[in-house]
Amino acid sequence: MIIALALLAGLVQAAVLTITTQPEPVYTDPGDLVMFSVQATASSGTLSYAWMKDSAPLADNEYVAGSTLDRISISPAHASDAGNYSVIVSDYAASVTSSVAVLALDLPLPSILAEPADTTVPSGGHAQFTLTATNAVSYQWYLGETAISNGGSFSGTTTSTLQINPAHQANNAVYSVRVSNARGTVASTAARLTVTSTASLNEALDNNNVLIDHSTGWFSQSGTTSDGTDAVQSAHIGFSSETEMGVSLVGPGEYTFQWLVSSEASYDLIHWLQDNQSLGSISGQPASWAQEAGFVPDNAHTVSWRYTTDYAEPVGLDAGFVDQFVFTPYGLSSVEKAIDNPPPTPLVFGGPARWYGQDNTTHDGTDAARSPKTGHNETSWFETTVQGPGMVTFWSKTSTENTYDNLLFSVDGSTLFSQSGSSGWMATTNWIDWGTHTLRWAYAKDYAKDIGDDAVWVDQISYTPVERSSLAEAADDAGLDWTTSGTNPWFGQGRFTDDGTDALQSGVTEHNGESWIKTAVTGPGTLSFRWRTSSENNYDRLRFYVNGDQQGTISGENGWTTVSLDLTNSILHELEWKYSKDYERSDGQDAGFVDQVVFAPQRDPVTLSVASALGSPSPAVGIYTNDYNTPLTCSVAHVQAGQTQYECTGWTGSGSIPASGTSNAVEATLTENSSITWNWQTNYWLDVNITGSGSVSHSDGWYAMDSEQTLIATPAEGWLFMGWSGDASGTNNAVLTMNTAKTIMANFSDDADNDGLTNTEEAAAGSNPWKKDTDDDGFDDAFEVAKGWNPTVDDSDVADYIGANGDDFGLYPSNVVLDVAVGQMLLETDSGNATLSLQLEESDDLDTWTNAGPAEVWSWPVDGEKKYFRVRSSK
Repeated sequence: MIIALALLAGLVQAAVLTITTQPEPVYTDPGDLVMFSVQATASSGTLSYAWMKDSAPLADNEYVAGSTLDRISISPAHASDAGNYSVIVSDYAASVTSSVAVLALDLPLPSILAEPADTTVPSGGHAQFTLTATNAVSYQWYLGETAISNGGSFSGTTTSTLQINPAHQANNAVYSVRVSNARGTVASTAARLTVTSTASLNEALDNNNVLIDHSTGWFSQSGTTSDGTDAVQSAHIGFSSETEMGVSLVGPGEYTFQWLVSSEASYDLIHWLQDNQSLGSISGQPASWAQEAGFVPDNAHTVSWRYTTDYAEPVGLDAGFVDQFVFTPYGLSSVEKAIDNPPPTPLVFGGPARWYGQDNTTHDGTDAARSPKTGHNETSWFETTVQGPGMVTFWSKTSTENTYDNLLFSVDGSTLFSQSGSSGWMATTNWIDWGTHTLRWAYAKDYAKDIGDDAVWVDQISYTPVERSSLAEAADDAGLDWTTSGTNPWFGQGRFTDDGTDALQSGVTEHNGESWIKTAVTGPGTLSFRWRTSSENNYDRLRFYVNGDQQGTISGENGWTTVSLDLTNSILHELEWKYSKDYERSDGQDAGFVDQVVFAPQRDPVTLSVASALGSPSPAVGIYTNDYNTPLTCSVAHVQAGQTQYECTGWTGSGSIPASGTSNAVEATLTENSSITWNWQTNYWLDVNITGSGSVSHSDGWYAMDSEQTLIATPAEGWLFMGWSGDASGTNNAVLTMNTAKTIMANFSDDADNDGLTNTEEAAAGSNPWKKDTDDDGFDDAFEVAKGWNPTVDDSDVADYIGANGDDFGLYPSNVVLDVAVGQMLLETDSGNATLSLQLEESDDLDTWTNAGPAEVWSWPVDGEKKYFRVRSSK
């Protein structure tokens, strides 16, 4: 049974009679009890009631009761009872009619025939959602869970069609409508409005330098963004679905991005993946965007975002968002190149990602190795293997959480160096002991916090092997023979020394084991050495024995000390140093060390005899007595007197002096009677000079007495060797015997025959540079070349013809002119002066002649006395 409850209407009539509670509609099924009621007030008198159905009065019957009362009932209700009910309320002065209350029998809930559909429009476009329903009385549209009212871009909020015009990015949301009638309310499914942006996916990600690898419907929009401009939003999908977008990156490098989600918490999620491996996810309704950071190693990789839904109703915008994607590629150099020195063995890498070479942060200004992006409680490392002993040095820098996120350098798993915090470049040097060892550089993070760059750098790694010294070299006494044995033998090394060079070290010794070294000396004499230990105090000891008798022992951590012992007996003494361990513990270096072993035997004095025919040797000529084992240097300087030199050519020695040598100094340690005789040679000075252009095989210098020197003269191009002068003559090679000082001159000429043509010009003309008239035709080579004749062709017939026809040509050969005998020449006089004019003429063809310059004119006074003149010519 359903009973209609009265609602306060607050209706005030103008008259005193007032209905205070109106009858309410009833929606029920046939056979149920139906009741309508009314409440009214009057200023005075009794009220009467008259109920009506469809404006017709009602009367009581077997189904109807109270038709004249303030409450009427119908039981059981039949289909014919459906209609509109009202009541007239009256008093003595007036009447009033109530509002109509509907009785509906078999009224169903509203039924939705067509749900609103997802809609996509550009920004500024017109969007609408439409619902088709039956039995609908009222509509109310919702944005998410909030009812919408008309205003702004919204209209039709209480109709079957919602209008959004113009649509903006802020309208990106899900919309639904609730349809009601008297029977109840039904809600539609949510429909999504997508207001698109004109930006590309790259633009929405704020990065045009990355390649969008794939996208299943993701789009750019500006309604939900991190930067206030635009962002990428996941595609609209249904229940139990997924959609994905990815970008391609080429590592190594780091990337960051902002992301947000509006979804059902824990069930509808946006996932962050790298190479299809999940790195995180978010869901629900976060209040703000979150930033993430990732790393990609070498080669190509895909970073993607995947939005997934479950089978239940969507919540919020049911979408994921990505914005402000930044990728920073690293330098592409290898770690092997970045650390600047090829490692002894190939590098091995480990951890969640690989170290890489980059050029942003370096010590040497070129490149350095940098740790990759490393997660909490993770360690990224690289290592190499070296053969000890040796020294490893490197530079390092950190930008990390101080104390907790550390750069660690370890050898065989033992950490030798740690660095953290914001530190500058630091240099580190470590000794690497004997054997094969693994060197590792690692970045190790704890469980919380990322401070600074959250990275460490290593640069300029250098490993320098240390050569293993021989036992004698390490002991500093090459004259002793050494033997060693035990768990492991003693060895020479350069890390723990007293003299800064090398020292003996005991071999690695097991518990209850020992390592010893021995040698022997013959007394009498004095033994001294330096020793120390780095061991468990009082238990692991270094002992020294002479002929089996212990002479001393040390243990623990101590510095170098000296042991000195006189061995007085003239016998062979066995010397032994033994490092022995007890049954447990190994402290320090767990070793004994010995350095600078010196045995000075007692010896009689020895003599040195010095002889020299010349010079002032040191020591001077004579016989000297010296202590045994005395070191000394013998030397002498060359002697020079003018152009004679006395040269020391070496020595002849005996005893501790080498038998012979070619220098003028020798070092020796006298252990027996010895002698040295200095040898001499006489040299003479040779002075070599040159005229013209050329060279001589010998230069100025000292040459051995009586040596034979053959000198060769070589002319420069265009020059000829004319011969020697000084202490040599001729044009062949000069052979000199150096029996005294000599001076020699090599003479060169560029015109050997002095005919006015250089040797080079003679060569060009084909003439003989040694002869003025190559063809003996009476014309010099220079004349013929000047005339354009061939100086190698006989032109004597030309001279003969001219000579035979001198009168015709008015010419006389020079020999004829020069041979003219004494004769008379008549000169005219004018005003008491005689004048003679001579004109030199030239011709190309012996026919036409022209002046070859101005005439020579002589003029002198004639005084009446007899005088003689002559004209003299020369060619």
